[in-house]
Amino acid sequence: MGAGAGARDEFTSADAYVFSIPMWNSGVPYVFKQWVDIITQPGMVFGFDPAAGYSGLVHGKKAATIYTSGVYSEGVPIQFGADFHSTYVKDWLRFIGVTDVTEVRFQPTILTGTPAQDRDAALIAARDAGKAF
Repeated sequence: MGAGAGARDEFTSADAYVFSIPMWNSGVPYVFKQWVDIITQPGMVFGFDPAAGYSGLVHGKKAATIYTSGVYSEGVPIQFGADFHSTYVKDWLRFIGVTDVTEVRFQPTILTGTPAQDRDAALIAARDAGKAF
């Protein structure tokens, strides 16, 4: 077995997943990306068929994704960044077969008029997401 076998086994044996993912330069932190690359191996979390293409092998799992950012927020002008971190994570989870995903966002920016209320709403959403597990 390769060096990442332990991480893959730990991941596939879990009942549910919670990911807290800050946005770094419009993407995910490199350590998260490296971890994804280590566990995302054929036959472990995805399969491939020459006729049908890729298919996820991680079924019946729930995930909660918590996205944070200090500059980007949904609905802000492009000058404040683009969201590649949640799109990356959503696509990766779909790719490996995890489809039951609850998303929580806390992305206050200099344009946010109500950061305290937004934080409170994000905390409530995170608590509610935890109840699903």
